[in-house]
Amino acid sequence: MPVLRNRSARKVFAHEFLNWWASLQPQWRNDQDGRPTQRSVPDNADWAALCRGGQNGVFLVLVALSWWVGGCEKIEGEVHTIMEDVCWALQRMVSVGGKIKASDTFTRSAASKENPRGI
Repeated sequence: MPVLRNRSARKVFAHEFLNWWASLQPQWRNDQDGRPTQRSVPDNADWAALCRGGQNGVFLVLVALSWWVGGCEKIEGEVHTIMEDVCWALQRMVSVGGKIKASDTFTRSAASKENPRGI
């Protein structure tokens, strides 16, 4: 785990993390400055850019975020804002039933019949 105890290391890491996080977002989420500020999910929302594994997958986002949080004395400011945004994005992806597109015809009732344990 990287050592992010000093302020300058956290500042550099935060800058790099924010740029990386923004680059992973679906195009519709980013504002003119390239930051993921859009939280109004369009009907045809496509999560394919973010809902994946591998080198730039969600798991590594969580690992990197844990490094940042691990170096903080308090969870506030920028790191808190990004934690909320990562949680929001994960919740939206889960809410579309594990599909990468919100327009897919997956319903919770169909999911419960296929998988009664909800896994």
